[in-house]
This record gives sequence, structure tokens and C-alpha cells, in this order.
Amino acid sequence: MRRIEKLPPAFSRYRKVGGAFTFAAFDGAREGDVDAIEAIRVLLDGNLNSGTLRAIGACQITEAEFLGEHCAAESRKMVKRGTWETADGRRLVDPPLATLDGVAIRSGGYGFPDPGAGGQFARAFASPPYSLDARPSEIQSLFDDILDFLLPPGAPHRILDWTSPRLGEVSPWFNAGMEWWGAFLFTIHQPGRGRLIALAASTTD
Repeated sequence: MRRIEKLPPAFSRYRKVGGAFTFAAFDGAREGDVDAIEAIRVLLDGNLNSGTLRAIGACQITEAEFLGEHCAAESRKMVKRGTWETADGRRLVDPPLATLDGVAIRSGGYGFPDPGAGGQFARAFASPPYSLDARPSEIQSLFDDILDFLLPPGAPHRILDWTSPRLGEVSPWFNAGMEWWGAFLFTIHQPGRGRLIALAASTTD
């Protein structure tokens, strides 16, 4: 299994604007827990209790479950879930994220799931505790480019969700997110090309 050292430019741009996710991609990977856990170990710079992670285990999820309720799975377009009042008096319900450039939100909100609940990649991608330093349309563009790398349209894949309320036992790296914002851990295997991607997020204010 060989790590891909240079990911597409969208990944570095995402980190530059304040994205919470970190990624590690590998070629020559086999399907199954052995390579998945090794990929996670590399992603976390070795700061991993592999035995505990193996004992907790993972569940296989669909693309729609991975993306979560803040993304329309068919179009892969993010939405800002909730009811929002704008500064110019409009009321928006679940507006597409890319339509919100220049829109000043005055009030509104949407509940957060419990830390460690799983799924919800789109929400965690777009909404870290401190807002991304990018326009909504740019966030959607970054999401498009990164998602096309993670899950190429039409290509077979296997998504494992390792997220759990016990992630703090797996690595102290996850402790910050378990406070309230969330901790996320996934692996994605693309069997047609032997590619494996590990991705994780954990942060707080």
C-alpha cells in the first residue's frame, strides 16, 4: 500500500480556508479492516490504539448516509438545513448553499447531532466551529472536487464509518470534537483501482 503524497489542489485549498477534515489516500490497498486501520494509523501519525478501534469496529454505509442530511444525494449539492431569516427580511428554508453568496443571515438555526453519531460528512465539511473563509459557492466547488476524488461518480466503492461515541478511546486526537462539535472517521475503498482513502475530523471552538 503506497501513500499518494500529492492530492488534488482542492484539498490544500480546503485546509487553507479552515476545513476540519484531514485526508490520507493510498494506492495498492486491499479491501478489509487490515489496510483500513493501517490507513487510519498513518492519517493520525501513529497516534492510534488499533486494538480498541478494531474492537469498536465500523459499519458499512451508503453514499447517501455518508453525505448526510445537509447534502442532496442525487445532485451532490449541499443545503443549509434549517429556517433562516435574512437581513433583507426574507425567510429561507433549506436553501442550496451555493445560492447564498452575498446573503446576510440575521437569525435561524438547525440542531446538531450528538458527537460520534456517524455520517454527516457534508455538514462537518462545510460547518466547522469557526466558519470557512470562503464564499458559499466556493465551498460547494471545493466539495465537488473533493467528493469526485473520494467517490468518483459511477465507480464502485465501499464506505466504512468508524465514527463512535468511543473515539476518544481510540486516539486523543478525537477528544476535542467529542466535546460538542463532533468527531468523524471514515475509510473509502475503491476496488476498481485499489485506492483507499482515510479521512477524519475533530475540532472545537
